[in-house]
Amino acid sequence: IWQLVAIEALFGGAQAFFEPAYSGLLPQTLPESLVQDARALTESVANVAMLLGPALATALVLGVGAGEAFAIDAATFVFSALLLTRVHPRPRGESAAAGSMLHELRVGFREVRSRTWVWVIIAVFTGAVLCVYAQWFALAPVIARDAYGGAGVFGVLEAIGGAGAVCGALLALRWQPERPLLTGMLLVLAWPIEAGAFALHAPLGFVLAWSFASGFGFSLLMIWWETALVRHIPPGALSRVSAWDWMGSLALLPFGYLAAGPLAEMFGPATVLAVGSAVGVVLLLVGLLPRSVRELGGEPTRERFTESSAQQLAGQVEIEPGGEAQVAHVDPLVGTVDQR
Repeated sequence: IWQLVAIEALFGGAQAFFEPAYSGLLPQTLPESLVQDARALTESVANVAMLLGPALATALVLGVGAGEAFAIDAATFVFSALLLTRVHPRPRGESAAAGSMLHELRVGFREVRSRTWVWVIIAVFTGAVLCVYAQWFALAPVIARDAYGGAGVFGVLEAIGGAGAVCGALLALRWQPERPLLTGMLLVLAWPIEAGAFALHAPLGFVLAWSFASGFGFSLLMIWWETALVRHIPPGALSRVSAWDWMGSLALLPFGYLAAGPLAEMFGPATVLAVGSAVGVVLLLVGLLPRSVRELGGEPTRERFTESSAQQLAGQVEIEPGGEAQVAHVDPLVGTVDQR
């Protein structure tokens, strides 16, 4: 078993490097106006793959064996890496000099901290992942077995949620709301509602409907969130901010998994999931309190690094011919948008 544990650890580490870099790479491969469409297409393909993946994996394991199935899976990663070598990103916005990992983290943190809408969403999902996501995957199969006649019901719910995610991603190709974060946060409320209804043993048809809505809303929010980062974060800081997004949102996930078992032993799995879902609803609603979250628009802004981050990256403040240093002007909705 230790080999699988080691492989999973390596995979998690590789994904932690890949995802922020990919978030910064995609906008450099196409015009700005097509960013949301590109996010929607990649999300659609990923969701379809997640729907079909379990069936394909089962067929491979039964047909050629587990070891061979893992080898085929590994080959897909090699093929993906070869495809990435064919990508030629275009210059986009201000370039940023590379530094040490701690230096990069500091720069990214300053960019996150300077934008209320960014750090609030990250903080909200840090708590929601702990209270809802972790408890759902740890406890929902047990609840399905005890209250719905079999753990297979959990798989059905995940499949229905995946179908909703595909539909949401396809809709994102056509729908660009004026207030994407507000719309997305309201839609994603279906996620903890689904988990809470399941924990309270609601009729299966009711839970299935909320499962579809959950996948639908989550897919749209993720597309709009990633698009908002591209449109409102300086290009040179995008991967750094994405790193904080991934790290912050998932930081407490392992602790959620660890806590699920003992809490379920003490209070019962249904109670733990129901309470966690209620907390998730509250957190998502709290995330809508800042005006910058509710009113962030879909139009791109001409963002620049915050003054402190620019000094960290360049080592100095640029002095104009008139002798005055350029000072960042901070917009209350999106953060630093131009220099004066």
